[in-house]
Amino acid sequence: MNIQENVSNNLKKYRKEMGLSQEALAERLGLSSQAVSKWECMQSIPDIDAIVALSELFGITIDKLLLDRDPEVIYREAEGASARVSVFDKLPDDGVLRVLQFKGKRLLQQDEMDPEVYIPLRIDHTAQNVINVIIDGNAHFEGEVCGNISCGNIVGVLRCEGNISGGNIGEIRACEGDISCGNVGHIDSCEGDISCGNVETVEMCEGDMDCRDVQSINVCEGDISCGAVGQIVSCEGDIDCGDVDVISNCEGDIDCGSVDVINNCEGDIYT
Repeated sequence: MNIQENVSNNLKKYRKEMGLSQEALAERLGLSSQAVSKWECMQSIPDIDAIVALSELFGITIDKLLLDRDPEVIYREAEGASARVSVFDKLPDDGVLRVLQFKGKRLLQQDEMDPEVYIPLRIDHTAQNVINVIIDGNAHFEGEVCGNISCGNIVGVLRCEGNISGGNIGEIRACEGDISCGNVGHIDSCEGDISCGNVETVEMCEGDMDCRDVQSINVCEGDISCGAVGQIVSCEGDIDCGDVDVISNCEGDIDCGSVDVINNCEGDIYT
């Protein structure tokens, strides 16, 4: 049975158990009755926001709504054993928020995932609730994470009170820990170290930077060790890079390939 058929059957079942008409259910969801009718007639399927709202309204898991089974009964064969073991038995009960991808009953490995798929994920920040996040695959983040983030590529604007590690990232608004990832579009603020691939712009880094090519660095309070850099406005540590177009202020030493313009250096210059 496919997901669309499961959703249709479950909508009818749980809606009738709650004594709701299609119009009443649509009103609860803030949608039109035509949308509910199309779901039940298998003409369309709810989007992710509606799926979450329906599971909360019916008091069931998303797995139950989509797959007609709860997570604890999704099984895979245990290696070298005849007994069937839940995939969730292999995960530590450590409070980490894990987002996994399945194809049918089978847990997908990284090399099997669709690189075009970005999992939408919104996490509302609560200072009393530290949540570390691990995502198998790419993610589109909203909200603020009060913990560490580890995943594939990320689009969206991130605020993170822990460390960020992953693939390519579009924009990081604020990170209170270290950033270790692939290419990054823009970093507003990082209180730790930045160790990435190519980076377009960094407004503020309170730690060290060890990256590939960087277009622009506004302020770095630590050392900069990168590839080619377009512009460094201010560095309180040493600069050890490839070719640099402009260095405006450096309180440490400069040891680079070639530098077109150096406006101020309080240390030694080796080029």
